[in-house]
Order: sequence, then C-alpha cells, then structure tokens
Amino acid sequence: MKQFIKLLTALSFILFTTSAYAEMAKEGSGDYEMGKSGTTQTIKLGEGKVQVNWDEIGAIVSAPENSPFEFASYRLIRTSHVIGTTYKGNGGGVFTRPNGDQIFVVVDVEGDYSVNKPTGGTLTIIGGTGECAGIEGLFEIGPRPTVKASMEGIYQGVGFGKVSWKIP
Repeated sequence: MKQFIKLLTALSFILFTTSAYAEMAKEGSGDYEMGKSGTTQTIKLGEGKVQVNWDEIGAIVSAPENSPFEFASYRLIRTSHVIGTTYKGNGGGVFTRPNGDQIFVVVDVEGDYSVNKPTGGTLTIIGGTGECAGIEGLFEIGPRPTVKASMEGIYQGVGFGKVSWKIP
C-alpha cells in the first residue's frame, strides 16, 4: 500500500509540474471569462449628466489553454461620461500573471449606466513585462448578465468575450 501511495504521489507531482510549467502560447485567440468587483466615484454635472470614475479588480477564471491570461488577476481604472443612461469611457489596466509578469491594456467601453454594465467595448493590449514583453492584442467585451452586489458601495459582475494576442 505504501508503494502505491508513493507511486501515486510521484505521478501526481510529474503531471502537476508538467501542466503548471507548460510553455505559454506566443499567439492565439479564444473565449475568456472573468469575475470582478469594484467601486465608483460619481460627480453630477447638471441634469442628466454624470462623470463616473471606476476602480475595478478581478481575475480571469477561464482563458485559452496555455495563454498568458490563464489565472491572471487584474486591475482597471477608467472614467466615463454619462448622458442620460448612456456612457462612454476609457482608462487603463494591468493584468498580473501567476508568475508576476504583467500585461498592460487600454480600455475603451460604452454602456448602459442604468444597469451598470458595458454593452460594448475593447481592452487593447499594448505591452507587458517578462515573457509578455511586446505583447499586442485585444479583449472584445461580450454581453453579460446583471449581478446584484453582495454589499452596498461596490459592484460585482462577470465578464465574457474573446481575446486574441501575439508575442514577438
């Protein structure tokens, strides 16, 4: 029995280290899913107009296999100008990979402020550090369900869409 446990432990270690250190794909595309939460600061600019600053954190929970985005966390800061219930915004952000490498993005979104979610937009990948130096690509923001926040003063949600990247 002890021999079997030792063998099983050794095989598990080999399989884990092989998959954990699989070579990252230098180019690819596919679907992604993320979980997120954040806070907003709002300034009213008269009737029907608002300026909103968003500070969002989250994590990629599903990404193309061996992509640079597998299990990456992120932080995005953006600002939006709202007229009525329509907003357009831009900003920037950093994705941090499990090994510490970072990927930088520029945010361009539009959406429906009454339901606090983007209806379209992109995150343009503009560079990175370590293995991701020189990375370029695009996150396309897809439709998403509305999620009720679990506490006052924050928003929470999920994100879905497509990502494509290329590393020189």
